[in-house]
Amino acid sequence: MARNGHWERIEPHLYRLKHQTPTGEWTTRYYVRFQDWKGTNRRFPAGTVLQGARTRKRILLGENERRTDFDKEKRGPSRSTRGPIAI
Repeated sequence: MARNGHWERIEPHLYRLKHQTPTGEWTTRYYVRFQDWKGTNRRFPAGTVLQGARTRKRILLGENERRTDFDKEKRGPSRSTRGPIAI
């Protein structure tokens, strides 16, 4: 993350990060931040356009309501999804 960034709350669960790149250009990125149903604080990138970030926020909060396991992608495929083991 950028050291010289500035976080700004746009609306509940939606934040904007403004920071300067090494080339001197200013960049704006949006993030969705919330505490999931397990009690873990989550932060997901939501893009560079506000309208798209609001859509991404609705999707993520909906997945949280359906109790989606956000850590499942990090664990990798289970043995049953990888197929048979060749010996």
